[in-house]
Amino acid sequence: MLALIGILVAIGQAHTFPDVQTAQALLAFYTNPFLLLFAFGVAIGYFELNTKTIPVIRFPVSPAFLLMLPVPAALLYAKNPGAGWYGLLSIYSTLVVLLCTFVRNEWTGRIGRVLILSGDSSYSTYLFHPLVIPVLLAIALRVWGSHAKTTSSAMLLVVIFLLAANLAGLLVHFVIERPLIRAFRRFDFGPLQRLKPKTA
Repeated sequence: MLALIGILVAIGQAHTFPDVQTAQALLAFYTNPFLLLFAFGVAIGYFELNTKTIPVIRFPVSPAFLLMLPVPAALLYAKNPGAGWYGLLSIYSTLVVLLCTFVRNEWTGRIGRVLILSGDSSYSTYLFHPLVIPVLLAIALRVWGSHAKTTSSAMLLVVIFLLAANLAGLLVHFVIERPLIRAFRRFDFGPLQRLKPKTA
């Protein structure tokens, strides 16, 4: 799989596909260098699953909160971030995720369960949020009209989009993703057998 992603990205670097509303736009998407981030995530997950002795680093809170640090900088440079900014952010995010594998920070109580559940459903949220947000945006434009484009309305919409996308991800996680995982566990897929659901 990692080799396939590498080949796709290499094709994208060797040939530029038009990024327009045509079938070729799919080629531009599936040869984008950002696919490497998915490959990095798979490699980190495989490393954590198959490394028996991972050195434990003491950290007062989860390193995942470090992912929030670039947000102020992104807001400052949102008008013209440049390709270099996205590349730097990609490397930074990958290193933070790798750091999380070395830190044992167990969340307990209700907050911990909510955070773990949001992590479990994050892939479903990632896959289905492009279907949810356009629908909500169309509804907002129809209800609010031009007022939906004001700064205050846009900030409110962002909050609504975040909540709706995560709720949709949770729904898909329980209705589709978990039943599929249980079905695939009946077969011998190696590392997949060792993946246990973190929530009841």
